[in-house]
Amino acid sequence: MSAGNLVSQPPADLKLYREFFQKVVEISRPITVVRGLGDRIYDVQRPRLQDVIGLNDMEVATLTSTAADCLKKLDLANKPQAIVFEARLQQIQNGNVSGAAADAITKIDEQLTEIIQTHVQTLKSEFGAASFTKLDDFIHSKDNPRAITGTLVPHVEQ
Repeated sequence: MSAGNLVSQPPADLKLYREFFQKVVEISRPITVVRGLGDRIYDVQRPRLQDVIGLNDMEVATLTSTAADCLKKLDLANKPQAIVFEARLQQIQNGNVSGAAADAITKIDEQLTEIIQTHVQTLKSEFGAASFTKLDDFIHSKDNPRAITGTLVPHVEQ
């Protein structure tokens, strides 16, 4: 394994899904008020995934729970492990990583890739072709990150 390549990236498609899952979980958490400059109070308005992607309420609930489960499993599988630490030390000391350490890191990378693939496949089977195509098209669109980012609006006391 060469220098600077201790942990390989998942294929681009799976990386998009991982980033999207992170965004889905982030926007599912309630944020109602934030303070701005001069102690101005703003509400965060987040778009509904139903409106942005075109999924129904049950599909969005499935997407949200699947995304959360995927991230939880990725986090558990990606916890710093002794082999990763050892490989980094080897790379710093020798400029390369031993075969055993490289193999162990490759196995971790494969686990991470498999976790994402499994969760994408879950969505594919739960949604059916039409809804999964909507989701997949959205994830691959260049508007994806902007379309689901919240906006700040001045808070109005009720």
